[in-house]
Amino acid sequence: MIVRRAIFADLPAIRVGFAHLVSELESHRLVPYPAHDTGTLDDFTVHLAGRVGVDPRLLLYVALEDATHALLGFLGGEVSERVLGYPTRYGAAHWLYVAPGHRGQGVARALVRLACEDLENLGITHVELASLTGDEQWLRRGWAPYLVHFVLPLEAVVAGAAERPPVAAPALEVPPAPEPRAVANGNGQAPAEGLDEVLAGLSTRARSVLRTGGYVTVSDILTLTRKQLRRQKNCGPKTIAELLTLVEALRHATTEPDAKPC
Repeated sequence: MIVRRAIFADLPAIRVGFAHLVSELESHRLVPYPAHDTGTLDDFTVHLAGRVGVDPRLLLYVALEDATHALLGFLGGEVSERVLGYPTRYGAAHWLYVAPGHRGQGVARALVRLACEDLENLGITHVELASLTGDEQWLRRGWAPYLVHFVLPLEAVVAGAAERPPVAAPALEVPPAPEPRAVANGNGQAPAEGLDEVLAGLSTRARSVLRTGGYVTVSDILTLTRKQLRRQKNCGPKTIAELLTLVEALRHATTEPDAKPC
């Protein structure tokens, strides 16, 4: 087996190998993105033709049969750079293909060894690659995943980012003081300061929580518990603490030492 850096004359054979690679990947792909058509093969060929022997960042290798020089497999990638984070330069592996009849014979490992020699000479310390959703072959080989890529059509992104008009807060309507009714002290009277005055001392958020939950009388408020408040919409820790303080104050105001159950 001959393993060497690819030259311009290898492009026709690499083109055929790439066509088989795409066809094989398409049959196992879970997410149909990006799309490939007949023009993809031409784009691939033109891309390599403009870089082989010219662009030092291109990393392209072939494995050939000794006697016939038929292509057994190829490996392609490049030296890439990132703007933020280290290492700033890394080896990016793009394509690795071995003809079905020659798999399991060390072709891929030979290609990788030669590529690693070049990367080491260039001072590259890490290699990165992307794989298809659901393809765990690299994970089984010890590669560590560190990114997850998501995809969404642009129109969906635009819809999700559309400016939404602000939601107007509902007008606060403080209910009128209810008729006297039995409370904790059994005398049927509200606290001396009156319910309106009690509610007036609360924050807007706390008053809204009471109104939304239907707690409109002293007796209603005295039934409040932390568990109930947690279920109320827009009732955060600060509001819960405020309302529980109110409940405790009402209990002291409506309960006498010698009070008896109704």
